[in-house]
Amino acid sequence: MEGQFSQRDLAPVGGLRAARQKPDPIGIEAAALALGRGVKAAAGFGFEVEICAAAMCPRMGAVAFLESRSKWTRGSQDVIAYTLRLRELVGRATSWEVETDNPYCGCDPQFIEWFGDVVVFVYREKHHAYVARVGFDHRPDYRSIADDWILDAREIVYRRAHAPTVERLSIPDLEALPPLSAEEAGERDLLPEQFFWGVRCHDAPVAARDS
Repeated sequence: MEGQFSQRDLAPVGGLRAARQKPDPIGIEAAALALGRGVKAAAGFGFEVEICAAAMCPRMGAVAFLESRSKWTRGSQDVIAYTLRLRELVGRATSWEVETDNPYCGCDPQFIEWFGDVVVFVYREKHHAYVARVGFDHRPDYRSIADDWILDAREIVYRRAHAPTVERLSIPDLEALPPLSAEEAGERDLLPEQFFWGVRCHDAPVAARDS
């Protein structure tokens, strides 16, 4: 059955692999259409809301989307907030105000997907990257991670700058798993690339060549 599933089909059964990625404009448009609104919309009192990232769950008839809410006054943006919203097209709705140190500095969505009946959301704010879990029947939870990460099936791995080990969290529960050495992570193809000042650092173990 290889090749018959999209990434969105595989996420609920633990077959998804992902790293930092830009929001999917097609997914955003699909979410806006399902919600019966525009990607950008007026929200009253001078506010504008925009869908910044989104993921559909056809099985549940639900959509998850990151929404920004902002207001411009005399040419400057003086109010801004980011909220992750989950909504069944007929039924329940819930939301989580995204953890940020300073929302004026933005929220960079890097991954959003359904895992069963919860959503896993990875993003970066001013100072840190986070992975969050939000569901209709689950209390929102989040963890600080490193900028360089790989989500592989039911775990997310990340490596902090200059760290000798790779840290791991279960997906979607966000429970700590035993860390891996750089060598172990490299053997399992789980060693995130690291960037310092925009330069990729190649420190993964190199396979021995035949002499």
